[in-house]
Amino acid sequence: MPRPQKQIEYRVNENGCHICISHYIDPFGYPKFKRNGKDWIMSRYIYTQNFGEIPKGLVIRHKCDNTGCINPEHLELGTVSENNKDLAIRFRASQGEEHKDSKLKEYQVVEIFKSKLPSTKLSKIYNVSHQSISNIRNNVTWKKITRHI
Repeated sequence: MPRPQKQIEYRVNENGCHICISHYIDPFGYPKFKRNGKDWIMSRYIYTQNFGEIPKGLVIRHKCDNTGCINPEHLELGTVSENNKDLAIRFRASQGEEHKDSKLKEYQVVEIFKSKLPSTKLSKIYNVSHQSISNIRNNVTWKKITRHI
């Protein structure tokens, strides 16, 4: 696995997560670096540096549920199925505006979903990424709200 070209920097939050602040964060919250025109997920890189290669068919799971975390102690191997089960179990109680990372309120999601404005303009108005707006409009996120509109 290639190495990032610049030094990895992070801040430690109240949960002991090492939140990467030095590299690009994708729309799903994963820090990434680019080598030879390809994106690499930072948590995979950190895992291999600390614990060795990732066996084929396994993924890196975040025990802390924080996709921005690169703390080796918070990373573990698992299957895609286990990772999906984690997601279903851990986020059942905190969805929508109750989720710790939510920047939007439900009424704002309704406004976005109904709006005729371009996604780029809405992303500036609501201070979220263009991808967040697209995900709302395409029923990728906030389905609980948008499916009733």
